[in-house]
Amino acid sequence: MNKWAKSLSGLGLLCGVALAEGDVTLNEARAYLDKGEPKAAVIQLKNVLQTSPEHGEARLLLGETYLKLGDGASAVKELEKASELKLPKEKWVVPLSRAYLLQDQPKKVLETAKVGVEAPKPLRSQLGALQGLAYIALNDAAKAKSSFEEALQLDADSGDALLGLAMLELSEKRYGKVEEYANRAVAKDAKNGSAWTVLGESRRLQGNGQGAIEAFGKAIEIQPADVRARLGRATAYLASGKLEDASKDVNEVRAKAGELPMALYLQAVIAFQNKKVQDAEDTLVKVLNALPNHPPSLLLMGSIAYQQEKLQSAENYLSKYLGFAPDQLPALKLLGATRLRLGHAKDAIAVLQPAADRHSDDAQLLALLGSAYLNDKQYDQGTDYLARAAELAPDNGFVRERLALGRIATGNMDQAVADLKSAVEIDPNLVQADITLVLALLQQKKYDEAIAAAVKLKEKKSNDPMPDNLLGTAYMAKGEGGKAREHWLQALSIKQDYNTARLNLARLALTEKKPDEARRELVAVLKTDPNNLNALLGLAQLAESQGDQAEMLKYLQEARDKNPRSLPPALLLSRYYLGQNKALNALEIAQAAERDNPDNPQAIFNLAQVQLVAGQDANAVATLRKLVAKQPENPDFRHTLAQALAKTGDKAQAANVWGELRQKSPDYIPALAALAELALQDKDYARAGKLANELKTKAPKVPVGLQLEGDVRFAQKQYSQALESYQQAYKQVKNPALAQRLFKARLAQGDFKGAVDGLHAWLEAADQDVESWLLLALAHQEKNHLREAAEAYEKVETLRPGNSVVLNNLAWVYQEQGDKRALEIAEKIQLGSDSNPELVDTIGWIYLLNGKPDKGLLLLQQAAVQAPHLIPIRLHLAEALIKNGKPEEGKKELQRLLKEKKDFPEKAKAESLLKGLP
Repeated sequence: MNKWAKSLSGLGLLCGVALAEGDVTLNEARAYLDKGEPKAAVIQLKNVLQTSPEHGEARLLLGETYLKLGDGASAVKELEKASELKLPKEKWVVPLSRAYLLQDQPKKVLETAKVGVEAPKPLRSQLGALQGLAYIALNDAAKAKSSFEEALQLDADSGDALLGLAMLELSEKRYGKVEEYANRAVAKDAKNGSAWTVLGESRRLQGNGQGAIEAFGKAIEIQPADVRARLGRATAYLASGKLEDASKDVNEVRAKAGELPMALYLQAVIAFQNKKVQDAEDTLVKVLNALPNHPPSLLLMGSIAYQQEKLQSAENYLSKYLGFAPDQLPALKLLGATRLRLGHAKDAIAVLQPAADRHSDDAQLLALLGSAYLNDKQYDQGTDYLARAAELAPDNGFVRERLALGRIATGNMDQAVADLKSAVEIDPNLVQADITLVLALLQQKKYDEAIAAAVKLKEKKSNDPMPDNLLGTAYMAKGEGGKAREHWLQALSIKQDYNTARLNLARLALTEKKPDEARRELVAVLKTDPNNLNALLGLAQLAESQGDQAEMLKYLQEARDKNPRSLPPALLLSRYYLGQNKALNALEIAQAAERDNPDNPQAIFNLAQVQLVAGQDANAVATLRKLVAKQPENPDFRHTLAQALAKTGDKAQAANVWGELRQKSPDYIPALAALAELALQDKDYARAGKLANELKTKAPKVPVGLQLEGDVRFAQKQYSQALESYQQAYKQVKNPALAQRLFKARLAQGDFKGAVDGLHAWLEAADQDVESWLLLALAHQEKNHLREAAEAYEKVETLRPGNSVVLNNLAWVYQEQGDKRALEIAEKIQLGSDSNPELVDTIGWIYLLNGKPDKGLLLLQQAAVQAPHLIPIRLHLAEALIKNGKPEEGKKELQRLLKEKKDFPEKAKAESLLKGLP
């Protein structure tokens, strides 16, 4: 008896001992496996190992069970432990090698799947076949074939070797040889489930869906828990359009084996084909978390992202997919279409042009490439490709329509109209061509022809409201509002809930200054379509025009709530909150809008603007850098980036961005003005003045050059010359910035009355200008004009209620006047003022003077701790101590103050208080 036989004999004795000891749980696990319930077997085996972690047979059986479940990682873990428990190698070497294969660790297979020449031939044959499978994984077909042939020499019936050869032939698409080898394996062992699985895959790839389903079904009958067979059959069902059957197989795999990536992928495909796009996307995220480079998932995610208008995501997924399959034409076309919709025409050309060189007979590809050239303003090339596409697909009305758009772009309107007419004739159902034809004729101001084209469409679609809507649009363009109304009403008589016509009627009513009629139409739209974005925004616009801010806000919020991913209501709401000085509300909305529209420049730009107002300057810079990278030619985006950089204190980088912008767009006025402002801040008055003169020359009809000239003169204390520049600018355009500059220039000259009168004149026309009212209030307070200061602060509080600094100043002014409202305001602003010592000081002082000395003392002590360097607070504290019957403490505070500060405006008052103390 050789050593292998002795080992087997010994193992039998060990097993006999175990059974004799009543190893019931292990036998229960085997019974579950025989019934096709591997998960239950796992539980039983874990119970064994919990009490006997060194139980080799349980460890081995658990690893083999995980292998059947397709859980390679767990199988490797358990089988490696089994190999360390002194079990004979012939027990664990095969399953461990299979587990390594499942984990895509072919090199470990080659290291492990080795035994001596004294080992039984069947075992050596089996391990040779597994080595062959490892070589397949390493893309070494020659060594794989050699290993399989050696395995067959040792055992002519080796199923693994025959299947390995079948797999090699499958990779070369030699399906006849695949069937030969797989059938040989089945002939030797009709219950070889893997052989049936390979047969199924071969038939599936040949397009024999029913044959594949039958072969996979045989494999499943033999091995109900065979994950590969079930997933193969699910794939075949999908190809045959049998979604329900596919879903059953996928669900079975998931129930028995958990969230295997391939099962999840197929589930995502099923959801996608069932038009459950969000479910498909959520599932694919799990697949890509496990297999980040799974090409089919990348392609499907790209398709989903494209459908959902997540164009940047679509581009990322499709680009990554094409890294694995660079010549896959449908993916190339989809990537080109994605880049077109992103506005990246050059990038679309880059991916479509090489494909068009290889597939010059694909009309759709040529039409996409032609459209890309049109969008890149290379109209001649675009029209050429579209004309070629039209030749290849003369019956394709869509291509003819795109060609017409090319003609329109090149100014060839007559030929464009001819192409559109041809498109309509080719495909009477191509509604977009009819619409474009009408619009093209309207663009040519051929109103009667546009009306005639719309009438023809109406003849074809007499029961459709759309032609009457077009007719109404044409009559409206012709200036015949009455006839436009007739056709829009006619459209509604055909289809009562045709809201496009109602919206047009609302717009007509607004142009006719009939707000009540417009409101009725918009409300009618909402009755049939409560989520209609245009109607809700129209009602918001109507409310704003009537000065009803509350009503406007209500409709904007409703528009956003009912259309959460739509950009327009989010933009309007965030801007509204900024205008109300509620930056955090605006920021929340802007961030959500950008998340929902990550590829939309408007959403990104809006977020950056809100971040700047909210004080998130560094975040704004990052957002704007992303935006500039997307649209490098947009000067407004670059300008705002430079502004954000300057706001963060990085003036050098800001100057570089403005300098680059000036080179790209020499006449871009905001960049010149910003560079002048920087020079002014750096006290480079010569350069600032030079830039101001350049602005005056380049933009003589706008006041920016004169305003900057005035700023330069003001900074140099040339107040009369500054006033002259500001006055000239103010004559061109009256705005808050110039009104405030005029005020400051007159104050600087000592003309307080002229300054106040000038600002009042401005405020008569701009009663809502908060900043100017505040400037006026501060000036009056400084002059101790208490009544006028109070009136101005009251106006500010009315326009922008709740500002703690304004309330603080107003309370102070009231107190100086002996107005009891000072105490009311102090109590109002006490909450939330803890972090501002000056506010706390004001409140404490008011309490002290209004019969609440103890409460005032506590607040003044708090303010003094927070700001010991502020002398007025220290002086108030001393007075509060004295008034609270603590003269010794007040005396000490005054003495410390006079000792620490040698000279200060309130010194005489401090000395007087000290002298009055005993």
